[in-house]
Amino acid sequence: MCSKKRECSDKENLIKYFANKILKKNIMIWIAVAVIGLLVVQICFSIQAPYKWMEAVWEPGDLLALIGTLTLGYISIRQTAKANDMSKRLMDIETERYKMEIRPFVMVTNWEVLPVNHSDICAIPPKELYIVVGSCDFNKERVGVGLALTFQNTTAAPLLLSYKGAKFQNISFSKGTVNQGNGKLFLKSGEEKKIVFCMSEKEIEALKNIINWDFILENRFGERFQESFDTWILRIEPYSDLKDKWYCNLSVQKFSVEKSTKNNSEKSKIQSKDQTEDQNGKT
Repeated sequence: MCSKKRECSDKENLIKYFANKILKKNIMIWIAVAVIGLLVVQICFSIQAPYKWMEAVWEPGDLLALIGTLTLGYISIRQTAKANDMSKRLMDIETERYKMEIRPFVMVTNWEVLPVNHSDICAIPPKELYIVVGSCDFNKERVGVGLALTFQNTTAAPLLLSYKGAKFQNISFSKGTVNQGNGKLFLKSGEEKKIVFCMSEKEIEALKNIINWDFILENRFGERFQESFDTWILRIEPYSDLKDKWYCNLSVQKFSVEKSTKNNSEKSKIQSKDQTEDQNGKT
């Protein structure tokens, strides 16, 4: 801890040293330019003009005033450029703060296929958030299987995550029945939690190509955002030699966040880098 403080102090002293050095250098240059300018004016107006047309039509004070005006104009332009640069930096800082603290965002960090039992859905308190989006047989202990997506809150503030809907080959997954009261997932900053989307084995084996997902995010101010992304299903199938074990290989890509308003006129889309790495989930 002490070494870190010492390092920060050394950096601050180094910055102050160079700032003072540059300031002193600029002052010396300005004094030199002013003295040279005065000498040039003095010499020019002390020498008799050899020709009539070379005789000055203004006084030395006029020339000095012109030089001063030009110098002040140059200084003003430099100060304006520095002010614009500082304003841009402040805007960048505010944008980053908005991304980290106000605009919520979650990443899908893992995926797997799990067997879903009746006791899992009806557990009190529930261990996971289960959402039934397909056909499940609740007359049996084994009601079906579930595609489990793990979400991580990447912002610096807590948020609420709720499922809005999904589309697969022009077929919409219903919002479905949830095993919790409000169906919202509370995520602290950096926290990871799962949502298990339940369906039959036949339905999950039919998942191919792209699924378009929509979720609603709420920040600590109660502002609502819609986050959308695609999952490219590469392969989902049960292992032939392992009971209740599934091979799941997919890619998550095309993240976007859009502020949810009544007329959808205000939008702030943030495109993320595609997740190109494929991960095998084994349960």
